[in-house]
Amino acid sequence: MFEECYPKKISTAFVTDQRCVPGFLYISEAAPLSLLTKFMAERAGAKDISDMELISKFKDAYGQAHIDYLPVLIPFYAKEHVLVDLPGKVFEDAPLYAPYWYSKVSEVQDSLKE
Repeated sequence: MFEECYPKKISTAFVTDQRCVPGFLYISEAAPLSLLTKFMAERAGAKDISDMELISKFKDAYGQAHIDYLPVLIPFYAKEHVLVDLPGKVFEDAPLYAPYWYSKVSEVQDSLKE
């Protein structure tokens, strides 16, 4: 499923527009990882910035061509609620947090029940 949904990309769970949880990164191939590594190395001396924020800045700099969102919300929640992070900032694009392929997860789960 990851190969199909995230070709030639890195994907991770973004919890806000400015931070991700890098505890799980799906890395499809070396090319996007090389870009991320270079990006982070160039900013290694920056103070007061975490890996969570650096990866999010990579997302902002390179866009979804190289990094994408893992689902952290079910789709109807993102459509029906305004998403606000702990500091009170409204998420810019809530549907990104509930990617289109979330339904595929449900299909896989249903097939495992049979």
